[in-house]
Amino acid sequence: MRAARLIVVLALALPVGGCGGSAPVPRDHYYRLEVAPPERALSAPLFDGALEVRRFLADGLLAERALLFSRREASFELDRYDYHYWVEPPSRLLQEELVAFLRQANIARAVITSEQRAGAPYVLTGKIRRLERLVGATGASVLVELELGVGQGGERGLEVIQVYRAERPAAESGIPATVAAYGQAVGGIFRAFLADLTRKPPVGGR
Repeated sequence: MRAARLIVVLALALPVGGCGGSAPVPRDHYYRLEVAPPERALSAPLFDGALEVRRFLADGLLAERALLFSRREASFELDRYDYHYWVEPPSRLLQEELVAFLRQANIARAVITSEQRAGAPYVLTGKIRRLERLVGATGASVLVELELGVGQGGERGLEVIQVYRAERPAAESGIPATVAAYGQAVGGIFRAFLADLTRKPPVGGR
């Protein structure tokens, strides 16, 4: 009787062992945003004092770290990828990249962030309106839309506010190629913004 009971237990255990266990959970992937520096620096700073770049504003899914996508045939619906994240929220990444870009461009005597609390006479604000991967039958691309404003601090408020939009195709179907395309799109916006400032600087600029 004891031997028969042991055989039954082993027989019940065999199907479980034969399944090979559950499939491994995919690992998370984290991405940096990398923007190329400006082609050349200004010969003299555009602003005669420090320029404070504030953290970008973002609402809803745009404030989260997950990479977002939409389908061209249903662009009104936005979704997010599992296991694919920015290393920091996009609002922070864009602030850091814009600070680095403007420093290399020699736009002001100093380019700082709000965290440094230096009381800069000029401020630059940004808002993320779109930051998504577009997926369609012809391949993938990225769409970036940023609202940028700059002016004197204090009660004067912003004097130049404009919306910039850029779309760049991804060289390959994978997410790394999409991240590279994001860098190209954001870089194009930064260069256009810099060109606009040099053509028509706000009050206080040279």
